[in-house]
Amino acid sequence: MTVVDYCAGMDGTLSANNKTLIEGMLHGGDGPTWQLAREIVISPLPLMTLGMAVKRVARPIIAETIPDPFTIYRALRFSMTRRAQFQDNPEPFDIES
Repeated sequence: MTVVDYCAGMDGTLSANNKTLIEGMLHGGDGPTWQLAREIVISPLPLMTLGMAVKRVARPIIAETIPDPFTIYRALRFSMTRRAQFQDNPEPFDIES
């Protein structure tokens, strides 16, 4: 399995089209590919798109340009880690306080 196979959309697994777009970014995507791929939901809970994940792992100047494949990979790993943490502890704060 690749790192893309571990991503999940709002209804479960990613569509073949979305996987293709993300894999294209992992292989050095261009501007139009990034414009489409950045809006893909890669984690339903906590909700995170590829663009949101890139902004979390990249310096601000990189987050405003087309990210390199390593940054995309780091963003995917970040979202997987956050989803696993959320699944272990879905309520990180006490709402009665």
